[in-house]
Order: sequence, then structure tokens, then C-alpha cells
Amino acid sequence: MASGLFLKIVCFSDCHSKHLWIQKICYRLCVIMSAECKQLPKPKLRNLLLGKMKIAFVGMAISGTLTTLCYKIFVGDARKKRYEEFYKKYDAEAKLKIMCDSGYMHSCGNNPIIYE
Repeated sequence: MASGLFLKIVCFSDCHSKHLWIQKICYRLCVIMSAECKQLPKPKLRNLLLGKMKIAFVGMAISGTLTTLCYKIFVGDARKKRYEEFYKKYDAEAKLKIMCDSGYMHSCGNNPIIYE
């Protein structure tokens, strides 16, 4: 078989089968090979893995950057805001006094420096 030749399928317009499905297949197989048919491009055989890896690397870099950015915006910044709001209202001295008065902190004792 010479290169550049196409496989020609003969038009079965005179297909005289008694089965309708065979006639439909024959009709669908009818292909007119002319100048309208385009030649398929040659497949890329060299450096195929390298080309695919470049595309995959670019995709991974973009998706990783977007994921990191979304995590920072939706999780990190929200967490930072909640910490700021908590520590604006939080009084460490009052909490220490509550813990010492309740008896959970045995190291407090009767130390007057803690309550100043």
C-alpha cells in the first residue's frame, strides 16, 4: 500500500439485502473519495512526553496558585479577623484572676503582685 493513499469504501447504493439494517450500514459506508477529503496531520512522535509534561506543569502551577489564593482569602484572612476580634475583647488579667480565685491555678497562692 503506497503512502498517501486513502482506503476507498465502495458506495453500496445497489445493496440488495432484505435486511433494513444492512441497507442502512451500506448507505452510511458510502464515502466519496475526492479532493474534498483532507489528509490527516502526522502524529507527533518525538518528545511527546515532554510536551505533555509542559502542559501539565503549567496547569498544576495555575491550579496551585489559585487554590493557595482562595485559601488565603477565604480561610486565612477570616481566621486573622476572628483572632483580632477575640483579642480586642479578651482581658488576660481578668481571666487569670478568675482562674486563681476558682482554685484551678495552684501556683497563684496569695501573691499580691498578680492582682496589680
